[in-house]
Amino acid sequence: MKEPRTSNRIARLLLLGYLAFLVYASLYPISSLRPPRESPFTILFERVAISRSDALTNLLVYLPLGWLLVVRAQGLGALRATLFGCAFSFTIEYLQAYLPGRVPSVLDWCLNSAGTFLGAELGSRSAGIRWREAEGALVPGPRTRLGLLAVGTWVGAQLFPFVPSADVDSLREGLRPVWYVLRGQESFSWPQASVYALATLSLSGILVSCLRPNRRSRLLVPFFFAAVLLAKVPIITRQLSLEAMVGALFGLAVAWRLGGSKPGGTVPFLAAAGAFVVEELRSAAGSGAVLPLNWIPFRNHLTSELVGGADILSGAWPFLALAFVVSGWRGISPRRAALLGAVLVFSGVFALEWMQQHIPGRSPDVTDALIALSAWLLAWLGISGSGDASGPKPARQDSFQSSESPFRRPEPR
Repeated sequence: MKEPRTSNRIARLLLLGYLAFLVYASLYPISSLRPPRESPFTILFERVAISRSDALTNLLVYLPLGWLLVVRAQGLGALRATLFGCAFSFTIEYLQAYLPGRVPSVLDWCLNSAGTFLGAELGSRSAGIRWREAEGALVPGPRTRLGLLAVGTWVGAQLFPFVPSADVDSLREGLRPVWYVLRGQESFSWPQASVYALATLSLSGILVSCLRPNRRSRLLVPFFFAAVLLAKVPIITRQLSLEAMVGALFGLAVAWRLGGSKPGGTVPFLAAAGAFVVEELRSAAGSGAVLPLNWIPFRNHLTSELVGGADILSGAWPFLALAFVVSGWRGISPRRAALLGAVLVFSGVFALEWMQQHIPGRSPDVTDALIALSAWLLAWLGISGSGDASGPKPARQDSFQSSESPFRRPEPR
C-alpha cells in the first residue's frame, strides 16, 4: 500500500523541523561565532568529562532523529540512518569549536551516533511489530501504539532524567514534600492534585482502551500508576508529593465510579485537556514576579537540560492523548483532524502561555506551543503512516465502556 500523501508530508516537515531544532539547540547563541584558538579537530578530541545527565541527554536527543529518518524514508535502514546521524553530529560538534560557550567532545559525537542508531532500530522494527509477548492483552493496531506512546511520554515526564540513586539522603529528599505537608510545613496544593487526578483519569481510560476485554490485565492499571509514582523517589531531582498520591487515587476512583456508564471518548479527552489547562494556569510554588513571554524557542530549556527535558515530555503527552481519543471518533477525516487540530492546538496553547504573563512565578514561553504542535502532528503521522487512516475505520472502542472493565462495579447475582 502506498503511503498517504498527508503522512509523507508531515514526516518530511517533522524531520526538517527536528534537524533545525538540533542545529539551533547545539549552536545557540550563534551570535558569538568566532575562530577557535586551535584546530577544531584538536578541540574535538580533547578529553572532556561529562556528567551522567549530560551523557543521557546526548543519547536521548538523537533518538527521534533516527526514528524520523526511517519513518520518512521507509527502507532506509538503520545503518544508513546511523551514518547520516553520525555525519550530522560530527558537523555540529565541529562547528561548536567556533563557539566559546560550547565544548565539543568526541564522546558527545559517539553518544549522538548511538542515539541515532537506537532510534533507527526502533523505527525499523515498529513498522512490523506484532506485540508477540503482549498479543493476548493488547488491542492490535497503530492506535494502540499511539495510546501507549501517550502513556509512556507521561511516565517519562515523571521519571526524567531516569538516573536512580540508592543513597539514603537521596531517598529522603525524594519523600520530603510528603513529610513537609503532613507536618504542616508546606500547604497542600489543590491545583497540583487536580493535575494528577485529571491526568490519571485520562491515561487510565487510554490504557483500558488499549487492552483487550480481560479483567485480570485491566486490574493492573491502578498498580501501574502506583509503581510510576513510587519510582520517582529514588530518581535524582525528582520527588514524590502528597498531591500526586491524592490526585492519582482520586482519578482512579472517579474512573472506577464511571465504569461503563459514560462514553469513553469524552472523559479521557476532557481530562487530558483539563490537566494541561490547570497546569498552565496554576501559580508556581512560592510564586514570584510576573515575567514577559519568551519569544526565543527553547532558550529556557537550554539553560537547564534536566528541567528542559521533563518540560518537553510534560508538554507533549496531553496532545498525544488528545490525538488518540480523536482518532477513535467515527466520521473524522484524519487529514482534516490533523490540520485543523494543529491550528487549534497551537493557538490554544499560545493563548494559555500569553495568560501566564499575569500569573506570578510562571515562565510564559512560545516553546510550549511548538512542543504541543509537534506532538499533535507526530501522533497523526504515526496513525496515517501505518495505513490506519486509509482503510475502513472500525467501530470505536470506548474507554470505560466494557462489561469486563475494572472501572465498573460487578452486577449482583
